[in-house]
Amino acid sequence: MKLKPEHQDTVLGTFLSVESQIRYHEKNIIPFYAGMEDWERNEYQEVYKSNVEQLEAMAVYMMQNEALFNDLLSDYGLTVVLFIAKVKNQRYE
Repeated sequence: MKLKPEHQDTVLGTFLSVESQIRYHEKNIIPFYAGMEDWERNEYQEVYKSNVEQLEAMAVYMMQNEALFNDLLSDYGLTVVLFIAKVKNQRYE
């Protein structure tokens, strides 16, 4: 999903960025955990865990402020619930 320039530095943009980092990690780093040193794997796992926690916190924040975010997302024909589902589902495509 591509955001308008005025939305790129908002929670919406951060949400997309963090989700992208999670997808990259799942596709390009996790498959190589077995060949990593323990310290290296632990660092990657901490980054991944932090990204997942950040994404979930942003989803909760967006749901708590649903009216505001629904207004922003109306430019894309989405609601908060649909935006979160659409972005997270990209991980499995």
